[in-house]
Amino acid sequence: METYQYFLGIDISKNNFDFCLLNNISNTPVEKQKLQMNKQGFEKLIKLISNHIKSNDDLFITMEATGTYHLTLLNFLVKRNYQVALANPKLVNSYSNSISLRNTTTDSIASKHIARFAKDRYKDLDAVDKDSITSLKTLNRERESFSEAITKVKTKIKNLLNRLFPELEHITNLFSKTITKLLCQAPSAEKISQKGLEFIKKHINDTNGSKINTSAKTIFKAAQNSTGIKDQYLETVLLAELKRLNTLKKEMKNIEQAIKNAISTNEQIKTNSELITSIKGIGEKTAIPFLIETGILGANIKNIFPSYKQLIAYTGTDPSLKQSGSSINHQGSISKKGNKYLRKTVYLMAQNTIRYEGYFKYYFKKKIEEGKTRNQAIIAVANKLIKIIYTLLKNKTKYDSEYHLKQVNWIA
Repeated sequence: METYQYFLGIDISKNNFDFCLLNNISNTPVEKQKLQMNKQGFEKLIKLISNHIKSNDDLFITMEATGTYHLTLLNFLVKRNYQVALANPKLVNSYSNSISLRNTTTDSIASKHIARFAKDRYKDLDAVDKDSITSLKTLNRERESFSEAITKVKTKIKNLLNRLFPELEHITNLFSKTITKLLCQAPSAEKISQKGLEFIKKHINDTNGSKINTSAKTIFKAAQNSTGIKDQYLETVLLAELKRLNTLKKEMKNIEQAIKNAISTNEQIKTNSELITSIKGIGEKTAIPFLIETGILGANIKNIFPSYKQLIAYTGTDPSLKQSGSSINHQGSISKKGNKYLRKTVYLMAQNTIRYEGYFKYYFKKKIEEGKTRNQAIIAVANKLIKIIYTLLKNKTKYDSEYHLKQVNWIA
């Protein structure tokens, strides 16, 4: 384990940041100051700490992961080969309470407490990987934004086809590569009927091996007998939406590839992903966003969330309390105070494990039998899933399906 000569704590707000530099001998600051959150402030920080350290390897920097304010300074330091760790604010706050009897905490005091936290706990903290990590959350959320946009465009396309060729969705998948290409050439039942059977056959055979679950003859017959309306303006709108769908898919694919490239060289992230995907029903498409949104990535989960309950609270799937008179014992809906992107990911993971993994299927059934609604039962599965994933990541072990199935008689 590497040892450090100096420890830098940084407390960040929107427009400025306070820093405190400690050496490994004393808790008396050797340098502390408030600087602006801009390039001049960042460069002045480097100049001030350079007066004390001989090498970047002598210094361990810690800052709290607070919203997005810390990202620019984090990126600035990491790109210059400083060792920087992000700390859970709750852990820092708990540490601060343990070393101080004062209830008042100024920014200056906060930065000193962060520095002392780093000094005492640096062996348990993971430095941020400079190659890929700091912008992954932004990439993941952009991917989610494209996913939502694609869903909206697909809804528009379905509504248009309900008027132009309503029978089509009953005989094939509207959004297969073959069908969308066909519709780009003939955007209505009338146009497909006019093009003829041979055109449909040729088009299906020319679509790069993409197979559909119906025949050219079936599509042609449906087009000939369609109740779809003839409207060139609706056809124009449909063509525009099909073009938009294709563009969105390409952009989303680029973002997904960027995420894949970013994590491909990080063995710790790959290891954590493999642990999560050892649960049947969970693949990389949800495991990676889970690791990104939680901020765990390749780190030790205990350094981010000291317990699974904190991870559940961060997700926002913990039950809220509904007050009735003087009583607050009644559980209402989930709190939804956490990370909405993470919550959506965990919900999808829960749905898939209910379908494919016996233990979660039994757990879901048990909650339904207890009188839970379907959505409440899925949330219960989600929280159970979070608890299990937390254990897998903490112990660095893969999921044991047989072990959990043996517990179905007493799962709670």
